[in-house]
Amino acid sequence: LMVDMVATNAKLRGRVIRILREASGADEAAVRHALDLASGQLKPALVVLLAGVDPDRASKALARHQGSVAAALLSLQNDNDHSIERQSTERHSTERQETAR
Repeated sequence: LMVDMVATNAKLRGRVIRILREASGADEAAVRHALDLASGQLKPALVVLLAGVDPDRASKALARHQGSVAAALLSLQNDNDHSIERQSTERHSTERQETAR
């Protein structure tokens, strides 16, 4: 898929919307919303749709991975997995402290 696009006119916006719908499986309303949030930039909008993150976080992940959508998504997934692990560890620690009381 051609993902290095910015929707600068109506024709390109239509193409970007079709690409985003195909790549993400999202409906047109969700795609349009993500594209608006991402200032018309396809890659951040795609990461927003697929990872469920805000456009700033999507853009930062893309920048860290030289614009690779796949690498940005993997990084965000790993970040999320580590966050869940930390939350679980913190919850178990709190439960042990409460049980010890």
